[in-house]
Amino acid sequence: MIPPTPPTPEAPPTPETPSTPVIPPTPPVPPTQPTSSNADGAQTIRIFSLIMGIILGLSGLRIVPAVFGMLSAAADFLFGGGLYACKTMLMYLFSGVLGLALLLNAAILILQYLRFRREHAEAFFFTLAETVVLGLAALLLNVPIILWTAPRSELSTLTPIAVCLLIALAGDYLVLSLAKIPVMQNRTTDRLKTMLKESPIVVVQDLSEYLSERKMKKAQAGQAAQANGTTQPAGNMQNTAAAAGTPFLYADYDIIIYILLLFVTCGLYDLYFTYKVSKELNISCEGDGRKTAGPLEKVLLSIITCGIYNIYWWYSVANRLAENAPRYGDSFQENGTTFLVWDLLGFVTCSICGWIAKHNVLKNINRLNSDYNRFISGAGL
Repeated sequence: MIPPTPPTPEAPPTPETPSTPVIPPTPPVPPTQPTSSNADGAQTIRIFSLIMGIILGLSGLRIVPAVFGMLSAAADFLFGGGLYACKTMLMYLFSGVLGLALLLNAAILILQYLRFRREHAEAFFFTLAETVVLGLAALLLNVPIILWTAPRSELSTLTPIAVCLLIALAGDYLVLSLAKIPVMQNRTTDRLKTMLKESPIVVVQDLSEYLSERKMKKAQAGQAAQANGTTQPAGNMQNTAAAAGTPFLYADYDIIIYILLLFVTCGLYDLYFTYKVSKELNISCEGDGRKTAGPLEKVLLSIITCGIYNIYWWYSVANRLAENAPRYGDSFQENGTTFLVWDLLGFVTCSICGWIAKHNVLKNINRLNSDYNRFISGAGL
């Protein structure tokens, strides 16, 4: 009997080849945060230029009464006013020259605020230095005239002006140095003479370019408005404000123009400004469930609340701008809280920070209106 064949031992199980490990998806690269506008000190320079430009500009408005006073004194002299009329005419004449010099300084600082470029910062500084010297010279000319025609106490009115001129020049040098913009470094005498001669030319060219750009923007806006025709809104917008023939929104508000118009119109311009802004916001932000108050409501509630509602109106406008910017693919860093912080600081800075708060709001109004204009023109966001 044949014994049974022993069972063949089972081969050990072949180890399974490990599968290729699953590589987790690469996490999305976080969006690059926009570089702060003050990374190179530009924002500090622009804010300083704005503040000093406003201060010197308001001081320079002394030219207005000086002109009328000089004309009145000249007429008095012609009709036999004698020596007194002559002294008065000279006093107003030199006061007007000082006002003109202050306005020239203010114009340079405001232009630096509007069109700051690092490569031209040194030219602006040298031009400012020349106009400051001119202003101080005009101020010194007023000293003997005041001593001749007015009490010595009138000399005290010139001291703040001299201080402001010196602060403007020294402050501009300081903010440029903090921004690491070389000024008056390794300059030979010949080079300094060249800079003093050529710097005003550079500033005038910048002014010409700025005016040309503004003119071009207005022309382009007009052409785009004419081409708008029957363009209809699309995308995720919830409004119907861009119907056929809808005009473009104004996107060139400027704090300097705002302040000057307030001054010239004794505050009445704010009524028109409130009307325009409320109308534009109610168009560009339609569908958000809110409504910006017009001039009548703003004035009445401001009277009832002793001016508190006026602050709330700006606060609500700043918040509404920030909340609606994402609808156009934009985002604003400043909101209502930012406005309140700056505005409250205005109580301890002679309202300077309050004007900065309003400047931020006007800047965001321009951006949102520009976004809206591009949207209804079909240019995309």
